Amino acid sequence: GDRLAGPGEDQRLLERRRNHSQSGFELLCACLAASSPDSPALAERLAAHDDWPGFLAQLQWHRVTSQIWPVIEAQQQHVPAATVGFILEHRRRQLMQAMNHTAELHRLNGAFRQQRIDYLVLKGQPLSQQLYGSPYARFSKDIDLLVHESSIGAAHSLLLSLGYERVVPG
Repeated sequence: GDRLAGPGEDQRLLERRRNHSQSGFELLCACLAASSPDSPALAERLAAHDDWPGFLAQLQWHRVTSQIWPVIEAQQQHVPAATVGFILEHRRRQLMQAMNHTAELHRLNGAFRQQRIDYLVLKGQPLSQQLYGSPYARFSKDIDLLVHESSIGAAHSLLLSLGYERVVPG
């Protein structure tokens, strides 16, 4: 998947850190729960933290880069520069993917409307908009569509004509 290793790390180390970094998880939770991004208590906790690769692994695993960024931005003097740079780059990549999803959703919407196929977009950007007020705040890897059972064949044909491929997990 689109999991990035932290500065100087490989994917295997990232997985090991994700599985074993209690302090990274606790700091992630503290950042998400902070009442204010510039909280002095959070500043102390960030300054004392010593497992930044573990924090980055947790950040990626839980896909909360956009929610964490305001805290990191406000507290960057307490966070290693490489970690700030990594989070900023990860956020940029997620925003680019989200913008690509937006463009693709517009393309799909036009095609489905033209063929008069009713559909719903599940999770992804609509959920992000509902939860956070922005379609770009919650990272998603794909676009999930729901169509009525009677429209599955037409939707399948339409998606194939738009360049999608049928992939059977296995």
